Parts: sequence; structure tokens; C-alpha cells
Amino acid sequence: MMLYGLPRPVEEVDAIAVMSGLGEHWRVTDAVRAWNNSPDVDHLLIAGANRDEKSFVEPTLENLARPPFNLTRTEGVHAQPHALHTPDQAEWLVGKFQDLDVESAALYVSPYHLFRAYGTVLKSMIKSDVRIPVIPMPVSVSPDTATPETGVMPWEAIDGEVRRISAYQEKGDVATFGELREYISWMWRQPLLQAHDLSR
Repeated sequence: MMLYGLPRPVEEVDAIAVMSGLGEHWRVTDAVRAWNNSPDVDHLLIAGANRDEKSFVEPTLENLARPPFNLTRTEGVHAQPHALHTPDQAEWLVGKFQDLDVESAALYVSPYHLFRAYGTVLKSMIKSDVRIPVIPMPVSVSPDTATPETGVMPWEAIDGEVRRISAYQEKGDVATFGELREYISWMWRQPLLQAHDLSR
């Protein structure tokens, strides 16, 4: 709950990042819309999907320029051609944070998957000794919209996400509660968020 209470100054970050997958084009569509409308954001980072998915679309500039994505700003766009799973996406994103000297980012993911995806990115940052503010951005999509790849409604996917969080924390792929709590407290002390703290 504390994660979802963070301010969302997307237009002020260095990079807009998105973790694609499962044919949920709305993840990329929402991120691209924000990117097209945020000329001061320097980078759009698109973590790839698994090419074995039947709904896979390679994130080339040509494909991204077409509906439903409608990319109009091409300079500064970086896309991972393919990713096996969420940790693979997270490692790629954190590598790009380092390569591009990104100092803040907004992370777009479908709401039901955002908490695990965010925890995976945070764990990857911890492993890589990277610490930047990452703003969680739940994608604007109805929870009654079935995931194209599986046909499952987000409501029904939540239980599996909760079980995966616990299992992947034990594996060391997802941040622990303590790591997340400390990071969120640190986030609130950063200028990017302090300017939007309504208690100040």
C-alpha cells in the first residue's frame, strides 16, 4: 500500500521504463503515451517479452510506431529484443540505468503485476549497487480485461502473484519487506518526491 502512495511526477524523471509481456499491449501503450507527451524525459526503456509467447511483438521502432502503440518520439528509445522472465527484464533495465546514467525512472506495469515487478527491479538494483528513485506507475486498464496470452482476468492472477512474490523472495529475486520499506523511506527523502509531499 505504501508503494502505491508514492507521488508520480512522470514528467520530471530521466527515464520512462516499461516491462512488457503476455500480450498486454496496454503496458507499452501507456508508457509510450507518457513518453510522447513528456519532451523533457530523456529515455524510453522497453524491457522485452518472451518471444515464445504466441502474442509476442518485437519492440522495433517500426512496430512501435504503429497502433496501438503510436510512438512519435524515436530518439532516446531503447528496447530489449527478448526477455525470458521478470528477473531478465529487471537486470536489463538496471543495466540501462547504469549505461545511460539514469538518475530517476517511472516504471509502467499492469497493476496486478506491478508489485512483484517493482520488487524484482529493486532487488536487481540492490545487487548492482544502484540506487535511484523509481516511481511505480500502474497501467491504466480495466481489471475486467483478460490477459491476451492466458485469457485470465487480473482479479484471478493476483493469488499467483502473491505466491510468486514469497517464493521468489526466498530465491533472492524479489526484494524483502525490509528492503522495500527502507527504500520507500529513502525515496520520500529525495528531492523528486519531497516537492510533492502534501505533508510538507
